[in-house]
Amino acid sequence: MSPSFNASQTKLCAWTTSTLDDNFSLEHIPEQTDDALHNSNDHIQILLKVLLEPSPAKLPSLLKSLGAEHNNDEDYHHLAETIARMAISNLPPTLASGSKWMLPIATDEMNASAIADTIVTEVFSALHKVPFSALAQAACQHQSQAITKFFRELKAICWEIRRHIEETGEPNDKYEASLRLVPGNPLASWVLSQAISKSWPPEKQPDLSFILLPIRGLFAGREVPFTAKLKRLQFLAILYEEKIGNYETFTWIDFTLLEHISSKDPMEVAKVFTDADAFRFRFLCDADFIDSSPRLREISSRWSDLASAVKACCVVYSKSNVVGVLSEVSKCLIDHRNYYSGLAFLTGIQNAGFCPENLLTDLEYIDTSANYTFYMKKWSERPGLPFLLPHIIRLRGSQQDTTSRPELLSEVLKCKSYEDDDFNVRRLLSKFCHQSFALAIFALHSATQYLIGWLPSLDKSRLEDIEKGPRDMAKSTEDENVMNSKQVHWVWVYKLALQKQT
Repeated sequence: MSPSFNASQTKLCAWTTSTLDDNFSLEHIPEQTDDALHNSNDHIQILLKVLLEPSPAKLPSLLKSLGAEHNNDEDYHHLAETIARMAISNLPPTLASGSKWMLPIATDEMNASAIADTIVTEVFSALHKVPFSALAQAACQHQSQAITKFFRELKAICWEIRRHIEETGEPNDKYEASLRLVPGNPLASWVLSQAISKSWPPEKQPDLSFILLPIRGLFAGREVPFTAKLKRLQFLAILYEEKIGNYETFTWIDFTLLEHISSKDPMEVAKVFTDADAFRFRFLCDADFIDSSPRLREISSRWSDLASAVKACCVVYSKSNVVGVLSEVSKCLIDHRNYYSGLAFLTGIQNAGFCPENLLTDLEYIDTSANYTFYMKKWSERPGLPFLLPHIIRLRGSQQDTTSRPELLSEVLKCKSYEDDDFNVRRLLSKFCHQSFALAIFALHSATQYLIGWLPSLDKSRLEDIEKGPRDMAKSTEDENVMNSKQVHWVWVYKLALQKQT
């Protein structure tokens, strides 16, 4: 997965045609399923065969014939159910047959920001009706009826805005300002730019590469087993469903570490997240909270992304020990006062329908019924890296009573001085172990020299060598060379130990 995609990036999946009409022609995408399967690479053929299977009842046997033989039937039935769900949209069509999309209210009563928000909401509402399997088909260069309908609906929104402008004589300035407010939303940008464009119909199709590129990249490599690819596709599908409700932007955040976490030490994983989180929080200031700055919004958004990724891992890899490892990571994070990532892990695990015993008491941290009273109590006793939502709620409530704001800001900004003593002790112990190892090697080297009777002398030969004849001298010289090589060996080991120390 890539952190972010926008219209300016390489458009591996950008589709262009001369016109937009009721019969969309997607560039490089075959119109016939049989041709698509025939012309695709073998691993893409298999994927399309699964995604285009019309009967969910046949999916388990199909997957079993394509996957590893050691997987049991339960795994294949579970995977078949999730693949089938990818083909279903949870939202009903917003438009009845024969009806047209209409602006919610007259735009002459709306400022540029309100227009931008309205268009973004409508665009993502339309996108939400596209099943994830249709996006996967499109990423494999296969035409999808659902995406054809989606493009048609975007065109209808464009046409309605154009009609409204023509009827009211409203200037384009407001819409141009709205366009500048949605640079990170390729679909909303396309709608607004085409709505105020002089030419009609639009010359280009909407750009879906910001969604399709990660899906396409997933199936680019042949070395990953097919069943593993399908699980990763399911992982992306869950993230897609989680993110599609965010009407401000849509980005793929890279949390692939979570998928390979079963072989990691939970404490080490917690340390990785804590170091990264502490670095981000160190730059926060009063103005970030007062003005709801992009930096604060990015940190808040990352929390939601992490919770979604943890949920996806729990659902996709529920048959493995990943849930147990994730719960251990959450416990470590909370114990080390990283409430930010710790409660994101906890929220993701809970949203996936799991509740390990070691986290039962920690559920009080995210209890909304008491307005996060338990968390705020723990924070006052042991501040660390904050779970932002309760603090933001309290700061918003202080807008009427500004006298309490400085205290609330001072409280949350304690995160800037976060230091975890336990993690530091671990680092010191590690450093001490390396130093002790180096000293032990040095002492062993000195003791070895003493025991074998080899003592360096600057000016004098050893007495036993003086008393030897030429042949014995040669043998002595050979022994000394061997001894010198041993000395070099110990020096090398000693230097290596010192390198480990640093």
